[in-house]
Amino acid sequence: MKRAVAVSVALVGLLAVAVLTAGPSVAQPAPPNSYYGVAASEDGTTAPRGTTIVAVANGEIQDSIDVGSNGKYGSSEPGEKLRVDSDVDSTVTFHVDTVDGPQAAETDPNPEAEVEELDLTFPDGSFDGSSTASTPTPTPTATPTSTPTPTPTPTPTPTPTPTPTETPASTETPTETATETATDTPSPTPSPTPTATITVTATAAPTEAGQSGTPESGTAARTGTGTGVLTVTNATLNRSELPVGGVVSVTATVENSGDAERTGTVSLSVDDTVVENTTVSLGAGETSEVQFQYRADRAGQFPVRVDSTTAGTLVVGDSGGLIPWGLIRTVLTFVVVPIALIYGVLKALAIYYGY
Repeated sequence: MKRAVAVSVALVGLLAVAVLTAGPSVAQPAPPNSYYGVAASEDGTTAPRGTTIVAVANGEIQDSIDVGSNGKYGSSEPGEKLRVDSDVDSTVTFHVDTVDGPQAAETDPNPEAEVEELDLTFPDGSFDGSSTASTPTPTPTATPTSTPTPTPTPTPTPTPTPTPTETPASTETPTETATETATDTPSPTPSPTPTATITVTATAAPTEAGQSGTPESGTAARTGTGTGVLTVTNATLNRSELPVGGVVSVTATVENSGDAERTGTVSLSVDDTVVENTTVSLGAGETSEVQFQYRADRAGQFPVRVDSTTAGTLVVGDSGGLIPWGLIRTVLTFVVVPIALIYGVLKALAIYYGY
């Protein structure tokens, strides 16, 4: 009877060891899937140095990396690689710069926590810089120069006619005629007065036509030499919490509220420090979206802004301290606890048999 009890105690102890060793092993997180290789277009042109390659899963950027020399991203040696969580439940695709950027022909439908050499092939032209088209300058339409001509001198002509007609008369008659002539002479005098007024009006009209600066300035405003103003109207984070080394995407809406084309720089600031700049060109009244990627390098809470527009507060979790609690927990689970249980079982058997 006592022997059966001792055997039962031993079996219970061994079963407890098996449960403890099996349970924590399931909870251990799998390492991420890592990629490195060469990025090039279909015609064999390698990606320029500094080109950003992003890994996308479930519609979100999982990680990003910049291309080095000879189109290489990452390395087979220990160091920086393009990483994706191995438990992601979506096919991983690879793009240039953003989620909507040109996509590589290669994908990874099933990340399996391994380091892969994966050369990426992008469509031709994926690495070309964007160029802004110049606004056509229409020919100025201000031709109304000949309009003010109908003001010349038809009015002053009837003034000299009545004076020479009554000269051949008697001595007395010319005297009266002279008196009448003097009376008639002031009558046409007011006639030049309206003539002068019309002349001033005519002079003003060609002056406006001759001063071509006024219509040309209006044309300049329409063709792009006016004032353009770039304004960030909205900015958002794709996630507000991430671990140290994680990547966050910041999307901003930029609007040109002026009346001419404008090219300017938009800046991303984290904790009141500018970490990235990008150049934006917009026509008058146009709106566009720009996207930044920021890799967190330290723990804490940091305000994120695009120019003066707040995108939110980024909370970066601590990736670990001086004490390796994960390693200590593993040693306790897989070494100390099993040894203690086996020692207890053997001790019980020894006591039972009198050793």
